Amino acid sequence: MGQMNGGCWSAKNCVVSALYRTTLSDWYSFTAIETNGVWGATKQLISPYAQSDGVMASDIACVTNSGCILTGRYYKESGNIGLFASQVTAGTIGAAEDITPPANSTASISIGAFTCINLNNCAGTGIYSTRGSSVVQFVVNRTNGTWATASQVKMPSGWIQKNNPDGYFPPKISCATDGTCIATSWGYMGASLAIQRPMTVVFSNGTWGTAAPVRLPAGAKFPAQDPPPAGAVACYSATRCVVMGSFRDAANKGQIYLSRMTSAGWQVATTVPMPADNSRTFAYGSVESISCFANATCTATGSYNTTADVLQSFVVDNIGI
Repeated sequence: MGQMNGGCWSAKNCVVSALYRTTLSDWYSFTAIETNGVWGATKQLISPYAQSDGVMASDIACVTNSGCILTGRYYKESGNIGLFASQVTAGTIGAAEDITPPANSTASISIGAFTCINLNNCAGTGIYSTRGSSVVQFVVNRTNGTWATASQVKMPSGWIQKNNPDGYFPPKISCATDGTCIATSWGYMGASLAIQRPMTVVFSNGTWGTAAPVRLPAGAKFPAQDPPPAGAVACYSATRCVVMGSFRDAANKGQIYLSRMTSAGWQVATTVPMPADNSRTFAYGSVESISCFANATCTATGSYNTTADVLQSFVVDNIGI
């Protein structure tokens, strides 16, 4: 059995999905639903086309006291991969809805991060391969119950996305209650693509904006590791968000940055103090997730290398936004 994912919309009402391999060596996902504390039988996940192959679940987003939206992908007869989503409520999985992928996508695409404000309004992001063999980022949204066509992230003038900087730290996404969403991203600039920066992409009023570089601390260089992390993001409201990630300082040491969004836009990032035994190499470490709470504070988690070369977790509490 392979990758597992899941979520709950209330106590004793949950859904899980996982990969399994058939006797013919094909990979599929199965799902199981818990209803009022009782788990139902596992069932093979079905795409919009019942005869399609390689149907695999991606991310799941749940809404308190409502249900969940399960996303996935499947192989089309053309060999390309299609995207879909299914609504999970009251112990059942609804019919799969097709999500149109970007026009230039090929056989490699998946929704890696997904979130919902309610079951009719959601947003996601992920990585896909283009017909030109580049690996770039896409965003997609469900607004008032209708899925928009997934689209490639728009880059500012002079910037491009050439390849995925880090499969271990894929793009993240967060939405505020008013429908504003922010996805983390990345970009390259210059003839040799030597300049690399973490970026953010904002979804507002039904439209995805152009990616914007994170304003790193003075003297900062990116990436903090090779390949670089994409960072993490969380929103408390439309104008109160926080993004975090890693960078190299002027002394070439790995550091963690934190940038806040206010009504005036994204602020210049500050450096977050790390534990005393931080080796500052960030060979395998970065910020992995951020959660914000009703009192307008957030908590971030991540990992770092200690001076004893041990991978250690860290927590940053009481981040004001």
